[in-house]
Amino acid sequence: MSAGRSRFGPRSEYRELDWHDVCAIDEVVPGTGLPVVVKGEHVAVVRTRGGLLAALSNYDPFSHAFVIARGTVSVRAGVPSIASPIYTQSFSLETGACLEDERVHLPVFPVRVQEGRVQVALPSGEEERLRPAGNTPGQRAGDSGAEPFDQPPIEQNGQRKI
Repeated sequence: MSAGRSRFGPRSEYRELDWHDVCAIDEVVPGTGLPVVVKGEHVAVVRTRGGLLAALSNYDPFSHAFVIARGTVSVRAGVPSIASPIYTQSFSLETGACLEDERVHLPVFPVRVQEGRVQVALPSGEEERLRPAGNTPGQRAGDSGAEPFDQPPIEQNGQRKI
């Protein structure tokens, strides 16, 4: 993906985009992720060594923690991915799909680079982003009937509130 071009995951739908500046491109070291909070949404901004820039939910539905950005970035079976640092499930950076459990997907967000700054898009106004079927933050992975996770968003060192 080249700088300045946005990418949509195939399981996310947006009507109008509201772009948010999150960091300088140099703050996302190749082969790592950076956790950010954009309008209350916990996002992992990930940059591969090959130059792919991706933005997906930072919420790990298996461990119920905001840790995806701290995972291991790699290519698995030809798919750029990030593995959760807790239980090590891998998620496609392009689609958010869990490579171990096809029922589980992380929301993905359009991302672009403008004048050296990383920008992530969220739906504008009151429109809700359509989350992938199978799990949402607050639900157990693969269990669409789980009780909501009532813990407030975690703000940790290294995470930005925008």
